[in-house]
Amino acid sequence: MTPQPLLKGMAALAVLTLSVACWSVVSDFRTKLHSPPPVKVYPAGSLPANASSIRQTKTLDLQGIWYSRSYGDRAMDVDAVHEFALSRDGKLALVSGGETLRVWDVEAQKLKYTLSVFFESLIYRIFIQNTVGGGTTLALSSDNSLAASAFNRTGIKIWNLKTGQEKLHIRGHRSNVSDLVFSNDGKKLYSASFDRTVKVWDTATGRLLKTFAGYPDWVDRISLSPNEDMLFASMTRSAVLRDIKTGDDIEQLGEIRDTSIIRDISPDWKMILTDDEAPQIWDVESGRMLYLSPPAAILNPDWTLAAVEDRRYKRCETVMLVDLKTQKQIDSIELRGFLSGFFRSISSVSFSPDGKSLYIGTEEGEVLHFRSRAR
Repeated sequence: MTPQPLLKGMAALAVLTLSVACWSVVSDFRTKLHSPPPVKVYPAGSLPANASSIRQTKTLDLQGIWYSRSYGDRAMDVDAVHEFALSRDGKLALVSGGETLRVWDVEAQKLKYTLSVFFESLIYRIFIQNTVGGGTTLALSSDNSLAASAFNRTGIKIWNLKTGQEKLHIRGHRSNVSDLVFSNDGKKLYSASFDRTVKVWDTATGRLLKTFAGYPDWVDRISLSPNEDMLFASMTRSAVLRDIKTGDDIEQLGEIRDTSIIRDISPDWKMILTDDEAPQIWDVESGRMLYLSPPAAILNPDWTLAAVEDRRYKRCETVMLVDLKTQKQIDSIELRGFLSGFFRSISSVSFSPDGKSLYIGTEEGEVLHFRSRAR
């Protein structure tokens, strides 16, 4: 029979071992919080050798590469680009990675802030973050003073871009936050969610101002009309257009007599996109179909150019550019020779607000900035 003192000693040793492990996790947490992963910047004049094949395409010039590593030293330890958002003037970029949320100065090609750090440890995912990878829904206010990101699935964080500090942590949704949009003056933030609601928040206090409920399905994305009198909400197989003041449904937009068929709406609200499988672009004022769009395409701001990721294979290594008016492919960005790491895949594609730049994020942690040449 084991003596009582020995049992006590073994118990004390187990407690000590657990305490040391917990302290190690906490210390690692604090260290990472104050020492985010490093970044590298390659401007146009000093691009790496493996970028030689993409320095120029038929219509684009490579302006620079921003690269973010993770905390590990292995080749697999990369900070994959999950989402990329640009300010309305195109001067700031908000990049959500596997472990970071960063703000970049686009013109200077310089990291401005690391706003948050997302950790890949199982303990953090279960007990602190309760999600995999971190926030993937981003927004910037029109004056570049605030940024917003989804956090912990149902939460929202608002960041002060003058200080780089967290301003508000908002809770209120019962399921995943799917989209975020600032009002034109930055005083309100609209959040869409899989809980079938759109909520409006005061960005000064975090107070809930209004809830739009009663949507028939998960709300995937939202858009505000230019004068902010209408709210568009898109779902998997339907859409709802509402009057912001009254909350009433709007069944007709211009000459589009059934707003439920809308899958997306252009930034100026002059065009709509219908049908996910065979997308068509329609003119709102005339109700006339303008041209087709490739499925799952990323459209430039005036909806004349589509960026299409080639996902025929396991890894996506090519982005094709299609002129929507002529329905012809005008360019192809082949990253096969550039992507040499373990993950070798494109993860994000975005146009700048002026439509002249294209940004491609990769699973290896790079953001590639291409600029169109005058044609």
